[in-house]
Amino acid sequence: MPSDHALPTSRLRPFATVAYVAGAAAALVPAVMPPSCVHAAKGDPACVLVVHHTRERKAGPQIPVTVTQCRTHRRAFTLYPLGQSRTGAWPSRRSRSTAR
Repeated sequence: MPSDHALPTSRLRPFATVAYVAGAAAALVPAVMPPSCVHAAKGDPACVLVVHHTRERKAGPQIPVTVTQCRTHRRAFTLYPLGQSRTGAWPSRRSRSTAR
């Protein structure tokens, strides 16, 4: 399976944001899986998504994130909590108010 870890560092890795809820042992887990992966295009076959693993954040809020694998596209991507990004930054008050 191609790995996004092999991508040049100048190219951003794909990610998605989803709601996280408390799961077993009070660990936060995605509330729902997205309907398709970030690599899907219109007309592609339906995505089959599975949790590949969870990992600690390298930066930002120390909420573990879920790495999801699409078996259809044979690629993986990270699911970040809503309002967060791979940089770990929460949206600023200004960006939240202008996003309405």
